[in-house]
Formats: sequence, structure tokens, C-alpha cells
Amino acid sequence: MIHFATECLRIQDGRGRPCELDIGELERELLDSFQALGFRDAWMAEETALMVEEQIRTNSARLYSRPEIDRLVKTVLEALGYNDVAREYSAKRAPDPLASARATMGAWTIASLIARLRRSLPLGVSQAKDLADKIAASLERDGLRLVSEDLVTALALHFLVNASNESADTVSWRENLSQETAHLL
Repeated sequence: MIHFATECLRIQDGRGRPCELDIGELERELLDSFQALGFRDAWMAEETALMVEEQIRTNSARLYSRPEIDRLVKTVLEALGYNDVAREYSAKRAPDPLASARATMGAWTIASLIARLRRSLPLGVSQAKDLADKIAASLERDGLRLVSEDLVTALALHFLVNASNESADTVSWRENLSQETAHLL
């Protein structure tokens, strides 16, 4: 696609004042995200930027904030099947390195833990139930109300690997954290 000039769209800044979003800049950010994952064709970034632009223009009565545009970009990428690119884009745009992880966090129940375990690991129903019980006990003990699928998977692997060495009551995932990770928590 040939671009003769980039057009700016009206959005709002962090203080709610009108400002401009440069579609060319958005396209470059998307291209960087695609290229970081090995995609070389620029047309994917261009098409995604056009879809986002169309969505913004369709709702021209309201001014989007930049975080809303970032969520819109992520939604468009995921709808197109580019989940990895969506995560890469979010990571590049997020000022907080844990922002994308926090976005995937949710409240947990035993049933949701079992479902998350079955999605991420090749487990039988009874094995997933046993692991979910151990993870729930650990989460309750540590007071964690929100979890991501990555955390559930990591805890499950922790319990599976350490099952032969220690009992479930003495295994604490916090004991194995690096100082940096413990500080972030």
C-alpha cells in the first residue's frame, strides 16, 4: 500500500484534552511488533492500522484515550489471530512491565483453576483437580485473589516437579522466587 501522507485523528491525552494520534506512528509501532516476531511483510501492520483507524472514525463522536486505542489495537490483532503480536504490542506500549500480565488476571475458583490447568497442561480430570486443590491452598495461604493463567501453570509445574521431594503442605512457591521477582510482587 502506498502512503502519500499520514493523517492525524483526534483523541484525548492523559488529562482528557484533545490531541492527535498519528496513524503513521501507530503503523510503525505495529510493524515493530510484527517484525519482533519474525513477520517481514509490512502489509499486515498497514491493514491492522487501517482497521483501527476505521473503528475510531466510526465512533467519531467520542474521543478515545491512548490506553483505549491500545486495547482496541490488541482486540483487533487478537480477532485477526495474531495473539502473539497483540502481546508484543501491549508489552511495547505498556509503561509497566507487568501491565499485560495484570490484564489477563482474574478471580479464581477451584473450577476455574481446573479449567486453566486443563487448557495449559496435558492433565486428566483427577490430576487437574488434585493440582487445583494444592494451588488453591497455596493461593489462599498467600492471600492472592487474582491470578493469571501463567501463574496457575507455573504453580502447577512447581507442584509437579517438587511432588517427589516435599509434601504439598511444605512446598512454597515464594521460597523459589528471585529477589527481583519478590520485589515486584
